[in-house]
Amino acid sequence: MAPEPDSLLPDTERSLFEQPLSPPDLATLTDNDMQQQAEFCPHAGISEVAQLRLVNSLSHCAGRVEVLHNHRWGTVCDDSWDLQDAGVVCRQLGCGTALSAPGEARFGRGSDRIWLDDVNCSGTEVALSDCRARPWGENNCTHGEDAGVVCSDAGISEVAQLRLVNSPSRCAGRVEVLHNHQWGTVCDDSWDLQDAGVVCRQLGCGTALSAPGGARFGQGSDSIWLDDVNCTGTEVALSDCRARPWGDNNCSHGEDAGVVCSGPPFKPMATCPLSNLFWKVAFLVTITLSRTTLASQKWLSSDW
Repeated sequence: MAPEPDSLLPDTERSLFEQPLSPPDLATLTDNDMQQQAEFCPHAGISEVAQLRLVNSLSHCAGRVEVLHNHRWGTVCDDSWDLQDAGVVCRQLGCGTALSAPGEARFGRGSDRIWLDDVNCSGTEVALSDCRARPWGENNCTHGEDAGVVCSDAGISEVAQLRLVNSPSRCAGRVEVLHNHQWGTVCDDSWDLQDAGVVCRQLGCGTALSAPGGARFGQGSDSIWLDDVNCTGTEVALSDCRARPWGDNNCSHGEDAGVVCSGPPFKPMATCPLSNLFWKVAFLVTITLSRTTLASQKWLSSDW
């Protein structure tokens, strides 16, 4: 009797066929697993999904972009980094769409290799590694230019993390931002009307009338979170603007930045009934006549 076909296979190979087929959990794959898969299937086109991450943020859908190459994590330089590139990252990680593509190490500086530079995605790529870029490891950057991403699924509502304080109006005051559960100020280095405009729009306070520095609205007492803010004017939130990394500054609270906005849209006062208006006018006329009479009496008495 002829032996069964699979009985002719060595034990190690037969065990492969006896195991139930199921997709691998990419989140649990180690660098060694990835290397073994690449050696076993050299033309498999190993997915870069497991070789991309966002770090140094409370959300896995926001942070500094890092890629795994040659078993080593490294960063991406912000040269030419834009919303289109960030969109590929967010889609690759299943984090929705890109809200912003902050550069200049907004999420802190990396310490390992800078793997990618001059990334130029068309926006249709499946993975960041599919985008045009310099060869791996070739760059002219420092970690002060590490690229970051904020995706729509990050659950970060920047509107609730900004306020104007120390003023009678909610649309004027010292600018404060919430970071790491602590309110802090913004330094006035390079602070201008364009930066203030983003703040006013974010808070629903109209347009910016002025961007006073020098702690015009008093000095804060906590951290100075942002310095060298440089907005283009089109950003949705102040956190989308270029700036130094959080907490990195060379300022004192005597340089706290402020904003004066035009205010929320004007709402006309409710009209009162004609009868109420009549009595108000009558009251004002009576008061005016009474004062005039008193003044006349005083003048006459002084004359005589």
